[in-house]
Amino acid sequence: MLLKLIVFFLLITSGVVGLGYLCFFLYKYYRDQKREELHQNLLKTEEKLATYTWFEANLHLFIKNNSSFEVILNMVHDDHYNYIDRLDLKHAEMWNSFLNGKLQSKYILKELATEKENIKANYTQMIHKVNRGWY
Repeated sequence: MLLKLIVFFLLITSGVVGLGYLCFFLYKYYRDQKREELHQNLLKTEEKLATYTWFEANLHLFIKNNSSFEVILNMVHDDHYNYIDRLDLKHAEMWNSFLNGKLQSKYILKELATEKENIKANYTQMIHKVNRGWY
């Protein structure tokens, strides 16, 4: 009888310990998935910020010197600096409208400044989450 009680106790204990390990590994997997997702979001945000900075710099270059229009077009079509593909649809349409003379640069710069501030705020929140160890 005592032997049966000891075996029963060991089975229950090993089951609880096994369940604890299972929960721990599921939590660790979930945490790693969230961390990877946050890392990918940080990379996308950095790329978007670089794209908008490039867009803004080229607009300033064009405003400063109208004769540099061909330089900007060469940069747009250069494979190494092809940021146009990274612009979202709204900003790509704005860029094309600007190149076609349908949109003023002041409007685009104002829109870009607002968008960059939103991106920087979002990026800062993500960095704070990483630094606090939420993921």
